[in-house]
Amino acid sequence: MTFHDVRHRHRYLHLLYLTILLFTTSTTGDDAAVMSKLSTSLSPTPSSWSTNTDFCKWDGITCDNSNRVTAINLPSKSLTGSLPSYLNNLSQLKTIAVQCNSIGGVLPTLANLTLLEQVILDSNNFTAIPTDFFTGLTNLQSFSITDNPDMSS
Repeated sequence: MTFHDVRHRHRYLHLLYLTILLFTTSTTGDDAAVMSKLSTSLSPTPSSWSTNTDFCKWDGITCDNSNRVTAINLPSKSLTGSLPSYLNNLSQLKTIAVQCNSIGGVLPTLANLTLLEQVILDSNNFTAIPTDFFTGLTNLQSFSITDNPDMSS
């Protein structure tokens, strides 16, 4: 093996490592950005929801081993505000349960969240469901949105 071959192999491995690092950082960063938006769009947020605390340690948030959000469970927290439009960037999300709050506005699309299994939105103030809301939800097993009096027909 010549010096040129070794150098070429080293560059290839370095490029591969940087690509993996960039991919991992950007996907985790995407979740962090979405969770930051969620924390500013709801109030009052749980006391553990601090910018100084990893979002995976926030009350009601579950993450996998790669720090990707898999569940948002915030039932009966007296929350007001709205859900941010970027929720469908949480590509590992399996559950969103925000029932019995006062969250309102148009629901954000959850299109193409292929791992999403459970959506519980009962007893809030949502006003509409976007037309593409269910697009690509291939694993959805449970969807509940009863008692949203502001929902348009």
